Amino acid sequence: MTLRRAAFLTILGLALAALPSGPGRADNFLLRGFTWFGYLEGKVLREACGPGAPDWLRFVYNGVYQEQVRVYEARRQVPGEPALVSARVLTRLNLSGFRPSEIFLGTRDPRSELGADPARYDALLAALRADGFGQPVPNGLTLPSDGFYWVVSGCVAGQWRIQGWVHPTERFNALRFPAQLFALDQTGVPVNKPRPVDAGERMRARSGNQAQLDVQPAFDVRLTDEGVLGRMPGL
Repeated sequence: MTLRRAAFLTILGLALAALPSGPGRADNFLLRGFTWFGYLEGKVLREACGPGAPDWLRFVYNGVYQEQVRVYEARRQVPGEPALVSARVLTRLNLSGFRPSEIFLGTRDPRSELGADPARYDALLAALRADGFGQPVPNGLTLPSDGFYWVVSGCVAGQWRIQGWVHPTERFNALRFPAQLFALDQTGVPVNKPRPVDAGERMRARSGNQAQLDVQPAFDVRLTDEGVLGRMPGL
């Protein structure tokens, strides 16, 4: 990427991210990189969390960043009441059907919403805790964008927590909560299931052709108890 193009994208991204409804969110493939790390760690959820705050959880499944990212959010306003679970599959920028409005409104991502009764939400929360949510993040946990991983962040009982799991590990293979989330997913988009990523494929992903708008080199996310550390290539 040339220095001039990088500077242009940076200025454009910062300007548009400042708009109230602009793509400072992760719902715009073209400019997602400008705020991706804050979105991944649930920055907004963290800022809204505190004593008496409602439950708000964000589950992010990275099925190779360039192929599929799925986001689930579960919200419950009052303990003991039903929760609302939303599902969304973040799409790639489709240049053949691109509309200028997508720069401001975001891409047309498949999404669904479904109510979860108290028992179902409590079962999801119990599975999440059994999987390690609320425990310290493993030291040195690194999540490759050209791989498969989960990051869950959110506010439960007035406390913000974050946790991650990367494939292939025993922790990832033993996860219980994904099956419950997928059962609530009505987007109709098949899950990009984990697979081995060979060294050659990983090398090609990490040396992507930045001359194309929809191709970006791979990057690593470092997860800690304090949140997400990382930098999007070219920014």
